[in-house]
Amino acid sequence: MILGSAQVATAQQPSSNDTPGHSQIDRAQQVVTLESVLEQAREKNETWAITEARIDQARGMRRQALAALLPSLSANASVTRNGNVVEFGGSQVQRQYNWGVSGRASIAIFDGTKYPLLSRSGKLLEASEALAQWQRGALDFEVTQAFYLLAAAQSRVAIAERTVELRQAQLERAEAMLDARLGVKLDTELARTQLLESEQDLLEAKAMLGNAADSLGVLLVIAPEVDLRTDLDATDLDSATAAPPAKVDFTSLKERGDLRASQLQIDAIELNKRSVWGGFLPIIELSSGASLGPSNAFSNPDGFDWSVTLSASWLLYDGGYRYGQLDQLSAQVTESTLLYERELRQANAGLRRALRSWRTAAAGVTVAQQQIIAAEQAYESANARFENGLNTSLDVADAADRLFQAEISLNQRIFDARTAAAEYQYLLGLMGQDQ
Repeated sequence: MILGSAQVATAQQPSSNDTPGHSQIDRAQQVVTLESVLEQAREKNETWAITEARIDQARGMRRQALAALLPSLSANASVTRNGNVVEFGGSQVQRQYNWGVSGRASIAIFDGTKYPLLSRSGKLLEASEALAQWQRGALDFEVTQAFYLLAAAQSRVAIAERTVELRQAQLERAEAMLDARLGVKLDTELARTQLLESEQDLLEAKAMLGNAADSLGVLLVIAPEVDLRTDLDATDLDSATAAPPAKVDFTSLKERGDLRASQLQIDAIELNKRSVWGGFLPIIELSSGASLGPSNAFSNPDGFDWSVTLSASWLLYDGGYRYGQLDQLSAQVTESTLLYERELRQANAGLRRALRSWRTAAAGVTVAQQQIIAAEQAYESANARFENGLNTSLDVADAADRLFQAEISLNQRIFDARTAAAEYQYLLGLMGQDQ
């Protein structure tokens, strides 16, 4: 699927969007490959940075969950100026200035609510990474589709230009035959009508080309002053695209980013339930503290004090709050599981549709190529018979129109095949991998 090199060529030349009768504005024209546009989208499109930011948020949540299991340390320092000095028995009970420093450390030796939450944060981090892969794959597919649309639009313009040249030649021939009194005025008028129709088709094709270039430029965060063009050969399919697989590969579908994220989110809800069950167990905490300050005859005769405390707390009754949480989480698991099963079923159907579309489009390319051969032969035959007086100008016009439609059909079939192949890879979860 990766065509050409990542090199980008730029040139200053008039845009193909310029139409006859309008002033031409020089715009920088940039020729790109599929590999280069994918790389540029990953570097500049906001989607890539947004998904990375969401992963960072999940990492922050995991760090918070881990911090809840680690010791906490705190320190305090104070200075107090008292209004009066108080003495008792020759010792100062209250000094003019009091100062003190203290520190405290504590750790939860056992807290049944915290361990499942740590595991839950890990599941949510994995889910964020899996979902980011899926969203990046969506960006890759959108860029690939826009690239192929641009290639198809370029080909459509080339077809329209060839048709204009062909019908211009038909008009000149009809006028020459009329001047030589070998033709009729109807042939000339018909040829002129077809030429005008072809010029209208060319205008529309150039507008389509400009729109396709703009769409790709938006994804690549490119200034509107730049006209994008592809180096893709619009008439041939690469071997991989021309030969779709014989059957759908479902083996790795469950590992697709969005489906994997759904699985992990269900696991996270289950761990939430385990955290609530852990709340029915006692919490055991070890804490210690030390303080240093001026000696005091009553509360701190040595000026230094310390303590160690082992405590246990057990919430025996909360009015049924925890049972309510369990009921809510159980319902969430049921809902999420059903949604996942539906998503998986839809993903299976979508993958089958994509492969079916790919096969149809690839086969359609072969048929369209044969149609062009037949249309070219019919046009040549109609021309030869017209020159020998055996056909009318209507027969030649009809043959020319059939040739034009055959070329347009082939161009569309090639675009459909390339897009369907890319969609199959996207739905299989093979796009969006970090490079």
